[in-house]
Amino acid sequence: DNFSTAALADASVRISLPDGFELDPSTQSLSKSLGTVARNELKRVSWTVRASVARPGVGTVKFTGPNGKTVLCDITIPVIPALTPMTSLKGIEMISIPYEFADTSVEHVFQDLGSMHVGGPNGLARWSPEEQLYRWFPHASVSNITPGLGYWFLNLNRKTVFFPEDLQEVNTEWEFSVNLPAGWNQIGSPYALMTNFAGVRVIDSSGSEWSMQEAVARRLVMGTLYSYDAEDNEYEWE
Repeated sequence: DNFSTAALADASVRISLPDGFELDPSTQSLSKSLGTVARNELKRVSWTVRASVARPGVGTVKFTGPNGKTVLCDITIPVIPALTPMTSLKGIEMISIPYEFADTSVEHVFQDLGSMHVGGPNGLARWSPEEQLYRWFPHASVSNITPGLGYWFLNLNRKTVFFPEDLQEVNTEWEFSVNLPAGWNQIGSPYALMTNFAGVRVIDSSGSEWSMQEAVARRLVMGTLYSYDAEDNEYEWE
């Protein structure tokens, strides 16, 4: 939108994509010409991009236009069937996998990594509230991948994991239940989209259903939700 006092000659706009995004198709040019933009004239260009190996969350796209003017645009990054290594990872990660598989075995889901046995560069673990200890694959409690559960994930070689083609997203029109034994539980959204935790419902042992706020007030669950920042190697919470 040229609101200057004169026309812009040979104007062009260039796009810069965040890590994990690419042009689709790749034949598109990163720079596109607007030609001459008269005073008070509005011209536009567009690109089609796709998330290739990006992690879900928010990414920032940068546009550089005439006279070096820049515009930043935040975009929501969807869940995609790939788990990319974190460049500044200091330790293990806590992850969840919002997919159902025809073959749910850890060896199948993480086949890109090869062996997941303890002692190698890869591994998967879960906290057992009943036993008050961690269990590592191939223990029975960590031998299959289930949506809604959280896992500690070790990937020392920083390899990208592309999940097998027998995956299927959990239908967002269905309720999805996650059993919570007494104590701390590692959980994650079972859906391939962002989930508002305040909207989760809690069902007690008698079958009564409560809102999260009601469940906290009745001390069915604590009002504390922890996450783990693998880049800073520390917990954070709301």
